[in-house]
Amino acid sequence: MFKRGFLLLVIALLLSAVPLSAQEGRQVYAFYFGWYTGESWGDARLADRPAAPYDSRDAGALGRQIDEARSVGIDAFLMSWFGPKNDNLTHQVFNMLLDQAAARGFHAGAVVDMQDPGYNATVDEVTQSLAYLINDRANHGGYLRFQDKPVIYFWNQGRFTLAQWQAIRQQVDPNRNTIWVMEGTRTGLMPAFDGLYLFNTAWAGNPAATASQWMRRTNQAGGWFYTPTVHPGWDESAIAGRTNPTTPRARNNGEFLTNSWNGAVASGASIILIVSWNEYFENSHIEPSQVYGSQSLDILRPLVAAWESGQ
Repeated sequence: MFKRGFLLLVIALLLSAVPLSAQEGRQVYAFYFGWYTGESWGDARLADRPAAPYDSRDAGALGRQIDEARSVGIDAFLMSWFGPKNDNLTHQVFNMLLDQAAARGFHAGAVVDMQDPGYNATVDEVTQSLAYLINDRANHGGYLRFQDKPVIYFWNQGRFTLAQWQAIRQQVDPNRNTIWVMEGTRTGLMPAFDGLYLFNTAWAGNPAATASQWMRRTNQAGGWFYTPTVHPGWDESAIAGRTNPTTPRARNNGEFLTNSWNGAVASGASIILIVSWNEYFENSHIEPSQVYGSQSLDILRPLVAAWESGQ
């Protein structure tokens, strides 16, 4: 009995020393944007458009996109969400996305977007958005969970201080029953969060080193949930006014996507984040398009299958 108890203790200690993201089956998420209307595709800044242009409020289009993502092995969309305020477009689409995901064995998680000054601009607004998300939307059958906890990503969380984030967390999730994943390099905010991701790593010359470095930094800052980023390419040069824009990364007939994927795999993470499914203004989209067709999906399909099967 003593030996058995000692063995169980050793196993428990070993598991506690391993980032929890490595203790569950491998998963792939894709960053998703749901703010397109029929007029969006006439924007002169776009160098590419979907193979079948859509309105994000079209349930049929959402279902088709989910089916395309599932065919590659993608498990969930992470959608930029402005909260429920004014029943805005992203809120309408997110609700539809959850329904379509649940009907198809797929999942969707919210990215609490704090970029637009009209939404999630104050501590009170973010608190209200999170309270609604945790107490309502996270209970939906299509909502993304990890180890049975709803997963919530954030964008532009640097707008608030650590003290403000800790106060928000204490109010809406004091027992940490959800998983909060912040974006960017300000690891000083980590005590209020559980993990980190980088939306843009197209600047990195060595994807594997970058992914491993940021997994290590996340852990050193007290986080345990890290999702390395994969891009098919990147070009934000048509967007005026950006400070310190990333130098364009050509797709090179899928070579950049393959290298980016292999770099993320090399980090040892069990969740990989693809940026993005449909960000056309930064040309990081992988969904079937007029210029690239299904190239990205065709490249990813065998890579994801091999990785998710344990190879």
